[in-house]
Amino acid sequence: MKKNGILVVFALALALRAGYVLGFPLRTAVDDAYQYDTIGWNIASGAGFSLQPGFPTPERAPGFPFFLSLVYFLFGHSLLMATLAQAVVGALTCLLLYDLAKRLFDERTAMAAAWFACLYPVTVAYTGLLLSETLFTFFFVLCICLFVRSGGGEKKGWLALSGAALGLTTLVRATTILFPAGIFLALLLSGTGRPFRKTALFMLAFALAILPWTARNYVRFGVFLPVATGGSTCLFATGRMTEGVPYTRGFEEIPAKWKELAGAKEFWQAPESRIAFDRLLKAEGMKKIKSHPFKYFSIVLQRLPKYWLSSHSSVLGVDKPLGEYYAKGEYFPIVIRAGLLLFHGGILLLTGLGMFYSRGSFRKWAVILLILLYFNMHAFFDMCPRYFVPIFPYMFVFCVIALFRLRDRFFNPEREQAGT
Repeated sequence: MKKNGILVVFALALALRAGYVLGFPLRTAVDDAYQYDTIGWNIASGAGFSLQPGFPTPERAPGFPFFLSLVYFLFGHSLLMATLAQAVVGALTCLLLYDLAKRLFDERTAMAAAWFACLYPVTVAYTGLLLSETLFTFFFVLCICLFVRSGGGEKKGWLALSGAALGLTTLVRATTILFPAGIFLALLLSGTGRPFRKTALFMLAFALAILPWTARNYVRFGVFLPVATGGSTCLFATGRMTEGVPYTRGFEEIPAKWKELAGAKEFWQAPESRIAFDRLLKAEGMKKIKSHPFKYFSIVLQRLPKYWLSSHSSVLGVDKPLGEYYAKGEYFPIVIRAGLLLFHGGILLLTGLGMFYSRGSFRKWAVILLILLYFNMHAFFDMCPRYFVPIFPYMFVFCVIALFRLRDRFFNPEREQAGT
């Protein structure tokens, strides 16, 4: 019966995501999605990992473009098939979350968390966008599932597989390249002993997973580049903010800086120039931040509340200022945004409460707290709400723990007193 229950969750999760994709099909790919789509199609059509055929690019992590290339190779250049493939990945993530929560807590918590992930509207909507969040979330949850299966690193095979899974996660988006430090702290907190030796095994598997791509970058571009360029534009724009320049204005200045550096067509076609420009922007951004450390600290503190408490309504197409909707008499988008904001505020509060209720088993789930802390690093560079999306599955687990405890306290005090 329990097995049938999780299969029902998977089937419904897949149906919801596929239904959304079919009901709101992606017509065109723009911005980040355009680059992912272009690289994916170039790989599938034999033009290599490139934005321009014949010119290999260092600008994107390879995981998501290769995922798209497989879809395009099998079904042709179809955005619909790419998003349907993401629907499958999103549904599989619900299964992984079930396995994770069951091993950390119990069957009841696991099933409820899987249902939460299944029905959560924002992740349903993300499957309809050609962005890396869905695939990244899948691989990261896989990594944590395998880590939990290792029993604090005591089962070396599972620990090595977890390291390899983190490598795959990092190849989708390089933001987790420093997370092995989080694994070390989790092993230290688990109290099982030998954290340095276990972390070394984890790191070896992690490094082996990304090594082929790092080698490719060195051979192609002659520099040590573990995954891809990236983050420089956000860092530069943040640096400009410390000087009193609006965030968007910082981005607008970047093309002009590129023109200053690139005096010839041959320059901007050369992949090495993109790496040089990336490093130049990072250096300038860091210089500005170091010159205004207190202003930078203030900017980061202001970003954190927006990062943790966002409506995420833009993924549903509600992305205009509320004043504009109000002036036009369009009240439904206002209701959607307000409802999602309250919903996510509730998730945040319940997560904290669920962690408090689970404090007695902290050693088992410490890695999840480290995940929540680790992803705050985005506030140091950017404030894009979609970077928060991979955190939600872990929050769902503690949300349902809090909801069960509150229900038991008010409606089933005997069970609550028994601690079940």
